[in-house]
Amino acid sequence: LVESQGNPSTDPLILWLNGGPGCSSLGGLLTELGPFRPNPDGKTLYENQFAWNKVGNVLFIESPRDVGFSYRSNSVPADTIYNDDKTAEDNVLALQSFFERFPEYKNRDFYVTGESYAGVYTPTLTDLLIKRI
Repeated sequence: LVESQGNPSTDPLILWLNGGPGCSSLGGLLTELGPFRPNPDGKTLYENQFAWNKVGNVLFIESPRDVGFSYRSNSVPADTIYNDDKTAEDNVLALQSFFERFPEYKNRDFYVTGESYAGVYTPTLTDLLIKRI
């Protein structure tokens, strides 16, 4: 989660999902829409003037499971088949956990967005969220 530079207590929550499938959302955070970007020297950062957290709180989720720093718990069978619907289910569980830990983000505008294959993830997730509300 990257808090808004505006008014974090009232600004919307924006969920960012990278595509791929299989690309870490940290790629979006660190090289595209996060508050800082690496300088060519690879050792220092500069402020990203187009950072999305200038207008909202941005939540980056590693998706699908096993991408980036996400992982499968030992209780999930190794032969479990993952598809777009399963990824949406996992993301709903992740969001439920997030809102339980950070209830202050629960009752505000919420946007689901991403790039590339997230063009499949985002409507699948949004459809599931609408059905569960």
